[in-house]
Amino acid sequence: MKRKFLLLVMVALVSSSAAFAQSAYNKWSIDAGVGFNKPWRNLTPGYFTDDLNALTFDVGARWMWSNYLGAKVDFGYNSFSENDDSRAFDSKYLRTDLQLVANMGRVLHFEDWTKTIGLLVHGGGGVGFASSDFYDETDLSLNLMGGATLQFRLSNRVALNLDATAIAPVFKQDRTFDGASYASKRGVIFNGTVGLSVYLGKNEKHADWYVASAEDLSDILGKYSDLEAKIDAIKNIDPSELAKTKEDIKNLSDKVAGLGNTSSAPAGGYDEFVSQLANDGFMSVYFPYNSSKVEGGSLSNISFLKTYLSNNSGATVEVHGYADETGSSNYNQTLSQRRADAAKKMLVEAGIDASRINAVGKGIDSTVDSKSANGRQFARRASFIIK
Repeated sequence: MKRKFLLLVMVALVSSSAAFAQSAYNKWSIDAGVGFNKPWRNLTPGYFTDDLNALTFDVGARWMWSNYLGAKVDFGYNSFSENDDSRAFDSKYLRTDLQLVANMGRVLHFEDWTKTIGLLVHGGGGVGFASSDFYDETDLSLNLMGGATLQFRLSNRVALNLDATAIAPVFKQDRTFDGASYASKRGVIFNGTVGLSVYLGKNEKHADWYVASAEDLSDILGKYSDLEAKIDAIKNIDPSELAKTKEDIKNLSDKVAGLGNTSSAPAGGYDEFVSQLANDGFMSVYFPYNSSKVEGGSLSNISFLKTYLSNNSGATVEVHGYADETGSSNYNQTLSQRRADAAKKMLVEAGIDASRINAVGKGIDSTVDSKSANGRQFARRASFIIK
């Protein structure tokens, strides 16, 4: 029994994967704003704009790969025109840029004093296209830009933004912002906009506002503790038990290798061998703590069993779901049934008729050591009995 447990440990360490990659927050948003601009320095003498010159707007898509850092691609439009003291002109500046975005609200721990105010800073570069009534060709330039966005969370799906941005054409700007003459020095465009962020995704909150709760951190730490316990268990295996386990694995490998050789195939052939593997628990699927989502590394066992059932139309399977001893008996009975149902659902979605599968929640698995992290991990499973 102990050797079988050690074998299961080694198989599970290879086949199971930590389900940490799934995000707890939404990452995508559409950001848009409209407001005013002020071109500075690079204007022809005698040409001026109002301090709040209309019109400016920008729109972009943003992706946050964490609740601290992300990137966005955006498009902007600026229109420049004269004030009362200037000669008449009408010019445009369009741009498209790629920018990095830092969530300074999380960096500075805004969550300690507010749940509705945030701060993003952004910066990057791109391409600008200027045009004017004074010339026919587009004046193309490369730009650098940076700014800050003060956020006000209206709901989990929408935030109000106040943004201040500076744009500096730094290369190949031939004309002034008004377009009336050739540029002798580089200028800067200052933009101020008011707009919205619309958050996309199925989670409750976006990365802009997500703060890991104590429960989230506890769950992650618990998963790491389980992994550390598994590693410690491998380190502390008695050498004689490890040698015997290696022998068991070798014998198992020899049996698999011999399946194509009728002289060395196990009695009953391949089908009986697969049934034995399943019924002895070597084709179980495993679940994270307090979850009925199959861990990614167990999917190969579902695929293996699906192939067997597809090739043996008369075979049926009984799925037994289990839970560890953490929590009440009633809750674990329900959890074990959910795990059995989840394994059945995956087989059905893989093409196996539901009438051939019976899912049974077995409740707490009391055959394992509940004080051991390894034991609790192996209790969180669904096993298969082929009939």
